[in-house]
Amino acid sequence: MEHYEIERKYLIRIPSRLGDLPSVHMEQTYLVNPAATERVRKIIQNGVTVWRHTFKKRVSGMTCIEDEREIPETAALALLQRPRVGRTVVKDRYFYDYEGHTFEIDVYPFWRRQCVMEVEMKEESEPVRLPPDVTVIREVTGQRRYKNAALAREIPEEDL
Repeated sequence: MEHYEIERKYLIRIPSRLGDLPSVHMEQTYLVNPAATERVRKIIQNGVTVWRHTFKKRVSGMTCIEDEREIPETAALALLQRPRVGRTVVKDRYFYDYEGHTFEIDVYPFWRRQCVMEVEMKEESEPVRLPPDVTVIREVTGQRRYKNAALAREIPEEDL
């Protein structure tokens, strides 16, 4: 289903309370597509695996048009035979509800002290209050190097 995805993204210290938050394990592979960012995502939660196929087209630093659909495993495995962009990005995503927003905290195995937190909004000008127990290193909204498609190609050094 196609929709606008509007989000802000932050580089943060890995919070100590992650074990208390609901989470999923994700593996996402980016496919060569000159017209859009295209990915196949494997999501594992409580032993159940779901596959999603996504196309994204950037509108601004905060906004993209996203078309994401759940697909059967056979379709996902067929798509994964296509040429890929870089490596598969593996991460654990934690969900943190705070003041009317769900913050998604992505913890990657290649960083030991930092991770990425994002929050989706209804419009670009919407104010967002960050959880007080999260230590923000800096906002990275619109910075390509912290997008998962870029992490598939190159992993930036830790900032801490």
